[in-house]
Amino acid sequence: MQNQENDEAHPYQYEIWKKMSADEKYQLFEGLMSDIRIIKTAAVKEANPAWGDEEVDREVANIFLYART
Repeated sequence: MQNQENDEAHPYQYEIWKKMSADEKYQLFEGLMSDIRIIKTAAVKEANPAWGDEEVDREVANIFLYART
């Protein structure tokens, strides 16, 4: 596991990233976004157990639509 104090990628990771095609990078991004949505959906369901699937889906969509860094 990577040291949490160091957010920099290992040089080997940069080399792998540089060798990836745009399509491979997009597929990686798409997979990560899918995983993030699954995790966020589970968190919203846990925080709001009385909500139905539609309400949860709407809240997750709003979270991503209005997300800020």
